[in-house]
Amino acid sequence: MNVALPAAFSLVPIMLSAQGMHVHHAFQDVCNGYIYYDQFADSVVWSTGDVGYMLSDLAPGTYGFQIFEGGQMVDQGTSEVELVGWNFTSFNADPYLYPGLVMFVGTIEVPHCVGQIFDGVCCLPDPEQTTLMVFQDGSPYAVTEVPGQIVEAGDCNGCASVQCAYSVFFFLAEPGHAYTVGLNDVSCAGEVLADTTILAPSCANLELVTAVMDATSGQSNGSISLVDVIPDLTEPYPIQAPVTGLAYLIQLPEEVQLGVFEGVSSAEWTGLPIGEYLLVFMPDAPCQGHSVVLQVGTSTALNDAGPGSGLRVFPTVADRTIALLSDGSGPIDLRIVDLHGREVVKEQVVAGSFPVDALVPGHYVIVAEQGGSTLRTRFIKR
Repeated sequence: MNVALPAAFSLVPIMLSAQGMHVHHAFQDVCNGYIYYDQFADSVVWSTGDVGYMLSDLAPGTYGFQIFEGGQMVDQGTSEVELVGWNFTSFNADPYLYPGLVMFVGTIEVPHCVGQIFDGVCCLPDPEQTTLMVFQDGSPYAVTEVPGQIVEAGDCNGCASVQCAYSVFFFLAEPGHAYTVGLNDVSCAGEVLADTTILAPSCANLELVTAVMDATSGQSNGSISLVDVIPDLTEPYPIQAPVTGLAYLIQLPEEVQLGVFEGVSSAEWTGLPIGEYLLVFMPDAPCQGHSVVLQVGTSTALNDAGPGSGLRVFPTVADRTIALLSDGSGPIDLRIVDLHGREVVKEQVVAGSFPVDALVPGHYVIVAEQGGSTLRTRFIKR
């Protein structure tokens, strides 16, 4: 019912008002809100034209009120009915201590669920009937052995209960999949899914492109370079390039850790004696790390470059990527010729990684020229 408001009616709130005004906010797709006044008064007049202590079935919005006693208006103000529901927030993913697993952490809450006595919701979820759900690539996902929680697939019998005021959830995921978190609120909202799908990226087949410079016998003048980190884009939900992370080198067999580089996709360790080394790379993204054992003092490339040319290619057997290294500066004229003398690649490039995955498996000759330096080396594409 809509009626004209008294001339003195205003939607400007008075700070002393609303001590007895209770607001129950609308719960999305479940119930509309309502407002009621629990103090003594002759009458309460609402901005909708209704008169009474309660205004019910309210869509989200702002509603004004006036309180009358003895024919005089003694209070006035406004109350807002909000549209609320389950909020999924603070999603983040971290590498788990156990290799090959990712831990997802987030929070779930309903605003005003356990607020002040004057501020609540029209439908109060029951934590004993509200359970967490996890879906992997759209299908129910059984998550087990999570400290403090056990989350099961299907109808979530035995799943962790969710407190509407504030609940923290965490679960272990497998790299290379997409996950959606939801809950089954039997008492109030039914099944609710988060708006955001969170990914556990795959680092499987991550290729560490490396280069090794031999050390002179009895000296420490060798070097090991991490030239680039190449993701396998054929993997489901692969980690995206450029791949950055933490790189460090371990001298074997003493297991002495050498320089550590953070947030990099390339690094170099110099002043190395002849010996065996373990290069470790841990991606910044929440997925498993990779390592490779390299030998300083063992030939790693069949280079025919003249003394002091500074051009090097590594490795000489590769599936997808080679590293073209140079001590000089400026562009490099690169040609790759097959055993029939056909030129299959002719490009001007810069030092760094170069893709060879488009080449047909077989034997090739690489010719690289920079300034007055020329490199000719044999190369096998697997």
